[in-house]
Amino acid sequence: MSARGLIWLFALALPPLLALLLPLRLALGVVDLERAGLGAAAASGSLWRGRLHDARLHGRALGDVDVRLSPWPLLTGTRELVLRGATLRASLLQGARRGVRDASGTLVLDDLDLAPGLALALDADDASLVFAGDACRSAAGRIGLELHPAGGGEPLAVLDGAVACDGRAATVAWTPSGAASGPFAGLRVDARIEPDGAWRLRSVVTGVDDAREAAALELAGFRPGPAGWSRIDGGTLP
Repeated sequence: MSARGLIWLFALALPPLLALLLPLRLALGVVDLERAGLGAAAASGSLWRGRLHDARLHGRALGDVDVRLSPWPLLTGTRELVLRGATLRASLLQGARRGVRDASGTLVLDDLDLAPGLALALDADDASLVFAGDACRSAAGRIGLELHPAGGGEPLAVLDGAVACDGRAATVAWTPSGAASGPFAGLRVDARIEPDGAWRLRSVVTGVDDAREAAALELAGFRPGPAGWSRIDGGTLP
């Protein structure tokens, strides 16, 4: 590389590298963690080696989390924030590449507008989903899904799904994988996420003959059709 090229590379890398020297509570704004959905009651240390206290990811409690910014991806225009907590570890990506890498652990979603009165528990196993430009570039790993009553109790549905790229979009196809009973026991869910963050869920339950189970599905927003009871939801990721 020429001397001029090295100067330009240094100029591009200097601002994010300087952020590593800032106290974490000041550096949070530099890497725009709020846009990634990450917040905390307090922060200590630096972006090189810091800690978030009472951290939350898109409003979901994570507890205290160790956090650090990986320096080398900055040179390619990607901010990679590595999180390590008691129940979840993952790398969040922003910039030229965006998404999540190497996610393992559990995240409980207990106040979803999609399912009032119900809670979802996601259990990731080395799951990765990375977009670059206008396409899904890499996807791997598995994500388990359990549907519970919001107040606790035995699971109403237990599913397992593989993360994959399907053309420009990413997909997860969840199918039943464990013992469950009730109207949601046969639940199948297909998720599709576009590069711009638009997402679509298609949930289907087949083989429902019991009138009480049919009533419960209708109350949950499902409608009968040739393929069974189904509902479609969509939105845009933050």
